[in-house]
This record gives sequence, structure tokens and C-alpha cells, in this order.
Amino acid sequence: MWYWERCVDNRVNLKSGRVSSMLKLNEVARRARWIVDRRNSQEIEAAAANVDSFIEQYFEDWGYPRDETESDRAPASFCRGVISDASALRDALKAYDLDSDPDFPKGEAYEYFAVLALCHAIDGELFLSLAHAKAAARPVIRSSSGRHTLSVTLTDVMDDPFTWWHEAAQHALEAQEAMLWAEALRDEKSGEAIDKINQEIKEQRRRAADLVEATRKSISEMASRNAAKRHAGTNAAKRLAHKLFRQHRSEFRSLDALAEAITEKIEAEASRPDFALCAVASRTIRRWLTEFGQPGYAPDKP
Repeated sequence: MWYWERCVDNRVNLKSGRVSSMLKLNEVARRARWIVDRRNSQEIEAAAANVDSFIEQYFEDWGYPRDETESDRAPASFCRGVISDASALRDALKAYDLDSDPDFPKGEAYEYFAVLALCHAIDGELFLSLAHAKAAARPVIRSSSGRHTLSVTLTDVMDDPFTWWHEAAQHALEAQEAMLWAEALRDEKSGEAIDKINQEIKEQRRRAADLVEATRKSISEMASRNAAKRHAGTNAAKRLAHKLFRQHRSEFRSLDALAEAITEKIEAEASRPDFALCAVASRTIRRWLTEFGQPGYAPDKP
């Protein structure tokens, strides 16, 4: 980039330097600066140096094979200025770990393309300035009468392929191409980030559903255990009542009287801390006695 070849002291600030509206250079600069807005001027300068180095190294590596024989060299069309910087950078970045540069930490490919676009936009601005200066310095041709002046128009200048206008236009094209790549890669990265977020949300929902199910299962098991504990004492009381019913039913005139006697016995046993049964109401025991008298009743089928 011509920007990088000039003296450091004369460089335009990449983050805030003025860019002309001609050739839409200011629009490219605005979009590029928005992408690297989180970066300070020093980091952007470091990225610009990296971009220039990456592109130069790319043409050096691929333009001249190791044996450097004339027949094996890349064609003359494979050079900077013919191959766009954006095309070269796209391939060159594959060879570098962008995340490891301390001067441009956690760099993203789209940021490097944005910096490339910004450099070319500023290069275009500088060539426009030179073009204006050159046009102003050209001699004014007057007619013999002195009343008419032959002015140098923009079309006149653009017809000359070696003018600064042509160079400015070339940089504008380079800036536009690099900006398209920067925005495309940024959108792709954003899409990947959105996909990742969606996957994380799905995973969190799955884990939440698993946790709810595990909690529901744990509560159900706990309720079953508690219910079993509650019923264990009643079942023990019912087994004791059945035993007493078989032993003493002939001693009582009615089931009501037998139920009262069994109730008192169970209450006495339930008061013992080492006895795993609970007290039961007399009417419940009376109902049990009716069940006990049914044919086929067994204590293991309460």
C-alpha cells in the first residue's frame, strides 16, 4: 500500500483522518472504521503493517518458486497491482495465527480486511490531493485575444492513464473490494456467533429439562419413601390386629367389643419407642375385623 510506503511522520491517522467524499472514499472509510471501532490508533496501525507484510510475503512466496527458474516463475500478471490486495490477503491470511499478535490482540480476518479498505481509502484521498495540485499547476493556455482560457477538465486528466486521478480510482476500487470482504466475513462470523448462541440456548434448555425431570423423579421417590414409612406403621398395626383377631375373637360377644380391646392393645404397643407401628382409631380396626372375617383374607394382602 502506498500509504505504508510513506514516511511515518506524514501518515494520516487511520482512525480519524479526513477522507474525501469523491469516489465514495469517505463512505468506505466510515464503514471500515465502524468495524474496527473497538481498536485504538496504535492497534490499527499495527494491523495495517501486518496487512502490508502479509500481502508482500504472499507475492514473494508465490510469485517466485524456490528454484527461481525462469520457466517456473509466475506470469507477469501475478503481481501486486494486477492481483488485487483483497484477493491476495484472502489467501495470505490462511498462513497466519491472527489471534497471537500482541499488537493486534484477538484479531479477526474481517478486521484486517477493514483495515486494508481503510488504507486504500486514505491512499485514494492522498492521490486526489496530488491530482488537484497537479491540475492547478498545469499552465493556462489563452487565445491570441486573451479573452478565452482553455481549462483542464477532470475528463482531460482521467484520459491520461498515468495521472494521480487514475491512481486514486484504483485505490477506490481496492477499498471497495476489501470492504465487501470485510463485511461479508463479519456477517459470516456474526452468523456463526448466533448459531453458537442458539446451540447454547438449546443446550441450556435441555439441561434445564433434565434437571426438572431429575427433580420430579427425586420428589416422587421421596414421596414414595415417605408414604411407605407412613404406611409401614399402619400395616404393622393391621398385622397385629389380625393376629389378635385370630387369637381372641371367640372371647368377645361382638366385633365392636373386640375392636375396642385390640385398639387399646395397639395403642399400648405404639407407645413403645422400639415398636414400629402406629395407633389406629377404633372404627378403623372395626372395619379391619370385618375384612379379616372374609374368606381368603391373608395378612400379606391388607
